[in-house]
Amino acid sequence: MRYQETSREALEAFAPVSAELDLAIVQAIEASPDGLCDWEIEEKIGRLHQAVSGNRRHLVERGVIVDSGRKRVKPNGRKTIVWILGKAPNLQTPQGQALYPRHARRRA
Repeated sequence: MRYQETSREALEAFAPVSAELDLAIVQAIEASPDGLCDWEIEEKIGRLHQAVSGNRRHLVERGVIVDSGRKRVKPNGRKTIVWILGKAPNLQTPQGQALYPRHARRRA
């Protein structure tokens, strides 16, 4: 697929922001032995649902976090997935830098 130059530039500009949010999500889950639901992550890191769920999705796709198989009830009464750390196959930036160094040590 070919991308427009402006799309590539937008992605490159967003990458550091996305990596920072990824790290905040991973650290929040890492600090919570029972795992966290999206709304709990949102409260812990002070970010909106749209940002957290979007970044959480690609962390799941990469195996950084996984569905624990458990559910919790949200304040509105609906059930939601509890996320935990996974065994991610690649926790490095394209430049080879460790993106989640504590996570990599913990799961190695």
